[in-house]
Amino acid sequence: MEKNNVALQRQNLLFRLSCLPEKIISAHDRDNLIEFILYEICHPECFNFQRAAFLIDNPDFNCLKGIAGFCAQEHSTSSNIWESPELFSQNMQQGDFNNSVRSIQQTSLQKINHLQESLPQISQQLALTNPSWHIFTVKHGNTGILLFEQPSQDIHHEHVPAGAALLALCPIW
Repeated sequence: MEKNNVALQRQNLLFRLSCLPEKIISAHDRDNLIEFILYEICHPECFNFQRAAFLIDNPDFNCLKGIAGFCAQEHSTSSNIWESPELFSQNMQQGDFNNSVRSIQQTSLQKINHLQESLPQISQQLALTNPSWHIFTVKHGNTGILLFEQPSQDIHHEHVPAGAALLALCPIW
């Protein structure tokens, strides 16, 4: 039974990830598209992250900026956010965690080669429990950082790079 459950979870995760490019294209003009994608990768049928933050480090402009944050306690996963995007966007604007992430703005950590060493402090600043992260390349020489609370069952960690890369496809406002 346990093996079937793991296989079903993996199937759900891969299905959700494979549907996201089409959703990105259909909503490409939304100012907060990244929040929608972050919601999807945090969803219980995907990575099941209770909280996750997306930041971008730009060494050319010497800044690290919080882009979006998702906290499951602040949002219901029972509704389809794509059918009521305005309601979801309003909830994200009012979300304390999202606002905490978006308030992060400091000098580039990549420029001074302290990115890896500084992520525990940023995780602590956001009060992430059992934090983990994935660092990846995004457009224009920037570095994306996906910070997240490690779920109690880490059975699909190998797919986090694919989920994080989808964030890099979204426009950043």
